[in-house]
Amino acid sequence: GESGLSGREKAVIGAIEHFSEWLLGKPAFQIGSLWQELYRSQYFEGGRVLVAAISAIDIALHDIKGKALQVPVYELLGGKQRDFILTFATTSAPPGPEMIDQAKQLVEAGWNAMRLSPSGHGSKDLYEPREH
Repeated sequence: GESGLSGREKAVIGAIEHFSEWLLGKPAFQIGSLWQELYRSQYFEGGRVLVAAISAIDIALHDIKGKALQVPVYELLGGKQRDFILTFATTSAPPGPEMIDQAKQLVEAGWNAMRLSPSGHGSKDLYEPREH
């Protein structure tokens, strides 16, 4: 599964590896019960890294169950709710001509919404001490 947490990928991988030792041999279809055990086991020490790891595990368990039952995951989550979902693209370039070129390419590819970061992307967006 995907954790959705940027900037702490290695920490999330470590947390998933840590949780995987406990998960081995557990019934993969008991998603809610497993989620509760994982979440409660880290409640006071948790934080976003461990919650992101639990999220990735939760997505993977839903995928396992959906594949085993030969149904899409959205059926496991209550069925189809809408005909389409609005999404957006994100540029990866720093502000300037390269970002503008990427934005134009996204429009040409059919995107009608995108996220641009005026400060650029990457290590500048990480809020932790760093040497420069």
